[in-house]
Amino acid sequence: MGSGRDSLALLIAYGIEHRGWKRVFLPTYYCEDVAPRLRGNGVEVLWYSAGPSREAEVPEGSPGDVLVRVAYFGWGLATLAESFGGEIVEDHTHDPWGAEESEADYCFASLRKTLPLPDGGILWSPRSHSLPATPQLDSAHTVAAMNKLAAMALKRSYLSGGDVDKFAFRALAVEGEAALGRGAISGILPLSQIMLEAMPINAWRRKRRENVEAFRDALGEGTGIEVVGPPDAEAPFAVILRLPNRHLRDALRTRLCNDSIYPAVLWPFDPERRQSLPPEDLSFSDTTMALHADARYGQDDMRRVAQHVRRHATQLNL
Repeated sequence: MGSGRDSLALLIAYGIEHRGWKRVFLPTYYCEDVAPRLRGNGVEVLWYSAGPSREAEVPEGSPGDVLVRVAYFGWGLATLAESFGGEIVEDHTHDPWGAEESEADYCFASLRKTLPLPDGGILWSPRSHSLPATPQLDSAHTVAAMNKLAAMALKRSYLSGGDVDKFAFRALAVEGEAALGRGAISGILPLSQIMLEAMPINAWRRKRRENVEAFRDALGEGTGIEVVGPPDAEAPFAVILRLPNRHLRDALRTRLCNDSIYPAVLWPFDPERRQSLPPEDLSFSDTTMALHADARYGQDDMRRVAQHVRRHATQLNL
């Protein structure tokens, strides 16, 4: 499929028609773009309390219900405290190849979050349930993905010293990303499919683990900053830093951006969603940020980033 959202939307539409699905439960700590995409299928979208910092409060559920679980940041899936009466769908976007032992009814993932691809999503069933047909490539999706691909090529030239306007490729990237998963459900770009089949996935997963370990070791103790997540994760998505409060998180993020290090916030929530979020999810969103740790970088890069973080932590009196 063209994206992770397309994968899930296609599955939900298929489940409504072939499996009697009527309601889908999404975790409260989740990407905000997903729910509107699913409501277009006519399914009722509900929320259940779940996030990376605690055990999920699983709703009772009944036949016709679907629960979406998330393997946050490649840390694996927490054990459910109780059973769910409907079917289970797992989102493995943060480590698509870390779900070999899944017992869910269905799994899906976005590919462009962990791989250098302009688009892509996958869908499978660990229980060998029937799957929907692969959709055709949509013209609007093609334009969006090609804008992202053009931005990637221009950025490569920029980083290699070419005379490229940073704001020009940034605008293309933002425009392309905003358009992905907004129109008709689409297949993947043929070029992305070819690129995917040639990528050394296992080596890149190991590289993420090594990079996160290098950063954690280089940052050390006494900074007032927590590197969140299990130290033995097989392929962590990124370095997740947690600070004492939102003010300090934003201050550190601004300083790192001034150093040309660009952390992401996963996920910021709009004012309406913030009012209904459990306190644990709101706190996690407000105090954390993610630093890239994928195969584009080596361990020396991660150590240099850790040095910047330590320096700014000292200046901020953490």
